[in-house]
Amino acid sequence: MEISKTADQALVLLLRIADLGAQTPVELARATGMNRTVVHRLLATLQGRGFVLKRGDRYALGAALMRMAGQFEPELRSVARGVMADLSDRLRETLVLAVREDDQVVIVEQVAGSQHLVRVQYELGYRHPITLGASGLALLAFLGEPEREALVARAEEPERIARRLAEVRALGYAVTHDELRVGAYGLAVPVRDGDGSVVASLAVIVPTTRTPGFTDHAHPLAESAERITKLLVGAVGV
Repeated sequence: MEISKTADQALVLLLRIADLGAQTPVELARATGMNRTVVHRLLATLQGRGFVLKRGDRYALGAALMRMAGQFEPELRSVARGVMADLSDRLRETLVLAVREDDQVVIVEQVAGSQHLVRVQYELGYRHPITLGASGLALLAFLGEPEREALVARAEEPERIARRLAEVRALGYAVTHDELRVGAYGLAVPVRDGDGSVVASLAVIVPTTRTPGFTDHAHPLAESAERITKLLVGAVGV
């Protein structure tokens, strides 16, 4: 299969920015091994189309990608949004909904907590390895065994990951801290469709200062995930 080298390089830059946040052209060139002139030219093109925006000497994801993210998993996002808003009001914390994309997870919906000055937030479209973070582990742990084992086998330290996933399945939820952002704790549960297959994970994210009693959020989070499932089945059945 032939691919466009230029298009592939532009996508590599976008994925790098999505993974690590705003980057300078020098950082992108060093990380990707691309020529600096090529990086500058690609960034200028992406900026012109709204896929990245420039903040000082750094480039961040732009509005065009945010609009595209809004079209991703529309039914799931539509039914989940209200449930997440209700739970965020109750817990006074940030809720995120993530879906799997091969060996990564992508945040497709978020409701930020509004009661605290200090809170954790992510950009829609933010992605990370499925073996990291509560959202990723809650998805991976409850996949079908063949699919799960194939992903674990491709990861670094597969035996350690397998042990973590066994713990997640035993608890029914995943808890992590400082894996994606220093000072952030996450607790996530799987979201299933009508036949029981995992389609997403629902997570609550809090800063370190509000971790006492954090696991108490597991029950209301699981209840909200079940509510999303029921609404999703109803939406699909219409």
